[in-house]
Amino acid sequence: MKKISIQIKNGEIYNLQLEGLQKTEVNGLIYITINKSKDLIKNDDIIEFCKKNNGITISKNSNKIEIYNDPFRTIPLFITKSNSNEILIFSDFADFKKLNIPVTTDTTGFWEIALFGFALATRTAFNEVKQMTSASKIIISTNNKYKITPYWNFEIYKKKDNLSPNEAVKQLDNHLTTIFSKNLIRNKKYIMGLSGGLDSRLSSAYISKYLNKNSVRFFTFGYDKKTLEYTLSKKVANTLNFNKPDFYLLTKKKYLASLNSFSDITAGLISFQHAHIYSYLKNTSKTILDFTFISNYYSDAIFGFCTKLTKDTELKNSWYYNTIQNKKNLLTESVYEKIFNDIELIFKRFETKSNFSTFDEFIYIVEKNPKFHNYLSFLYSNFTEILSPYTNFTLLNYMISLPFAFRKEKGILDELLKKYFPNLSFEDNSSRLATDSSFRLWMKQGPIEYLKYLFLKINVLFILVGLKFQLKSKYLTEDHRALFHKYLRPKYRGALNFMSQKKIITTQQLKHFSRLTIRHYEYSIRLNLINLANVIKKFNTFQK
Repeated sequence: MKKISIQIKNGEIYNLQLEGLQKTEVNGLIYITINKSKDLIKNDDIIEFCKKNNGITISKNSNKIEIYNDPFRTIPLFITKSNSNEILIFSDFADFKKLNIPVTTDTTGFWEIALFGFALATRTAFNEVKQMTSASKIIISTNNKYKITPYWNFEIYKKKDNLSPNEAVKQLDNHLTTIFSKNLIRNKKYIMGLSGGLDSRLSSAYISKYLNKNSVRFFTFGYDKKTLEYTLSKKVANTLNFNKPDFYLLTKKKYLASLNSFSDITAGLISFQHAHIYSYLKNTSKTILDFTFISNYYSDAIFGFCTKLTKDTELKNSWYYNTIQNKKNLLTESVYEKIFNDIELIFKRFETKSNFSTFDEFIYIVEKNPKFHNYLSFLYSNFTEILSPYTNFTLLNYMISLPFAFRKEKGILDELLKKYFPNLSFEDNSSRLATDSSFRLWMKQGPIEYLKYLFLKINVLFILVGLKFQLKSKYLTEDHRALFHKYLRPKYRGALNFMSQKKIITTQQLKHFSRLTIRHYEYSIRLNLINLANVIKKFNTFQK
């Protein structure tokens, strides 16, 4: 297990505890990393150093303590105050829960998590606990007051307009070759999730250059072995002469187990329906103690999942802005204004001249991925060592400096595979089909699959057979519709009633979410509400 705990009183650190983390002290700085510490960069100032090195850096002088993280928030930090006015900084909510500090529900953070899947800016589900944002620092004064502020706003400007696609691919290959060659050790064993999609195919391709089949263990998860992801993952492993991936079947029991355990670990900041890899690693922990887990997280962010072809710097055109506008009549006026203010606070970090195509792309890279995917990656270190090849500052700068056309739909990865790994260059429809609401990609698969698509969209079969029948589709890794209607509706009703009694949701909100039809699409929100209710019960939170 890897975690950090810092206790501060009267501007002094009197207790710094680390478990599974590495600490280096040089020139009055304390540098903490997940894996072995790198040498401090002598010629860089502290900000440049923190940008380039994944970890936490603590600086102290007579007036204040400053705690810096990296742009990827490799080690998540949360901060609160005890009843005796001590400042407590921690990475593990299970440790925080043991302190029995009374907490109240932050209704704004609650709705941000419910609607967006993560809390914005420094919010959590509790008023008394704040979280550190990416590329930021906590400044703590001698009178034990603190503030969290960014030290860098991801100002990455376009520098490569004249770069040809061929040269761009060549330079990306150089970056990835350097990253994987420096970090992979031949006599070590590694484990990695393999879906057969672009990102895991990319990682497995570079892994194959340095490791043999006996050094790597792949796994794929899904609600059925017939999913396209498992088919593709087996194809990739076979092509690269690796062993067939393990298949981890997602079951009701595993989902419910995650609902229970994730409440303690994340305090609702990540919902239980995203705990698949954590669940797999936990259930296989005794067999992977000497493995290093290769995390493909953050690859979506830098390779262009949210990149648009045309630059649009208008806040009003962003998904986040429009989501709360659509929910304005549902939210209380106070919560609506506070969520809007949080979005504006993040928007202030968005340098419109930087080379992000939209605010949605910016927030995906700066907020969502560090708080969601990279947080998950850190949690996996409970079971094994972690290697995150894509949380790399040089690679981030290179990718964001490229023209939008190279990044859009991660097109540069298609070209890289075609050029350097042609056997892995095949059409990947698994994730695109699962999220595409237009049916155009489904149509390509033929009339049978198109009929399945229609049934999945309108729930006809679920209604006809009383929700006891689950229509399988190879294009879905998991089916939250079936999960909700077959197993979780009683828990959902109980969650709504509990939160209504606690005055966390209003009567209007209770009616709205109670009346959602079987055909309504908001399954992720409903699962988030179940998760948040469980958190509030476990942490014994209350409303002021």
